[in-house]
Amino acid sequence: GSIGGLGTPIGSPPNAVLPSYLDRTFNHSIGFGNWMLAGLPFVFVLIPVAWAYLVFVACPVRIPSKSATGGTGAREELRRWYAELGPVSRGEWGVMACFTLTVIGWVFREPVILLLDSQGMPDVAAYLKANVDDAAIAMIGGLLAFVWPVSVKARTYVMDWPTFKRMPWDILLLFGGGLCLAAGVQASGLDTALGKELAGVAGWPVWLIVLLCSTISVFVSEFTSNVAQANVFYPILGGVAASAGIDPMALLFPCCLSLSCAFMLPMGTPPNAIAFATGRVSMKRFAMTGIGLNFIGILIVLLLTLTVLPHIPGMRLK
Repeated sequence: GSIGGLGTPIGSPPNAVLPSYLDRTFNHSIGFGNWMLAGLPFVFVLIPVAWAYLVFVACPVRIPSKSATGGTGAREELRRWYAELGPVSRGEWGVMACFTLTVIGWVFREPVILLLDSQGMPDVAAYLKANVDDAAIAMIGGLLAFVWPVSVKARTYVMDWPTFKRMPWDILLLFGGGLCLAAGVQASGLDTALGKELAGVAGWPVWLIVLLCSTISVFVSEFTSNVAQANVFYPILGGVAASAGIDPMALLFPCCLSLSCAFMLPMGTPPNAIAFATGRVSMKRFAMTGIGLNFIGILIVLLLTLTVLPHIPGMRLK
């Protein structure tokens, strides 16, 4: 869950915070498609590497076709559970349709705007750019769920108001509080002051600065809220980049990815907490296994930041 969520700007809380910070501070928009171009290579590389590390190095797994007593083995049990799921319901198809249309809107928003501008419709392109952002598309997708019918006769839809009221709205307060914290860091001048204090890194190689930022982000994230850390770190790294004379995205994006690469402790990310809550993994085993994944994530973030990020449109600020 932690790794796959890095492929899109809505996949994890730190991802969602970064576009807001860039828009407010640099008047810069990444775009859903550009984020995927930068984030998905990381996902495609880290998932097989993490799987190989866990299965062959840290926790060797052997799934027998049959149990030791001759009964149903793990593979047959998994097939039985899959069969019990049954066919996809109309409601599930409706959810898939609403989500798919929303993702299409996110991915093709900027290409459509560029196409309209190149085809002699700059006014329409300017209107869409100013009024239809990723948040607006998400709102349209949410409203669509309220009118997408599951059963016309029973007047049931993909989403209804009682279900809507049970949504975890406290998450919005967490995001809002984090944005206020980031604004306070900027308004007080703390980001500039810390950037000046760290001006000594200006003479360091870029790869070393990225490695330092990623390492700090990963291990601090083990003990703190990812959202709060993102809102504090982003303004500070913006100031460090200005002092060092390098592209802010060279620090901000790897920091964003690294915040979700804390695999050592249960409080590092929500998926960690869910896995630990099963009671099947001890704290010692969790930490000893996760620290290896931490360093693997740091190295892959460094590698892709130096090789992939500079070639992605919208991923450079200068």
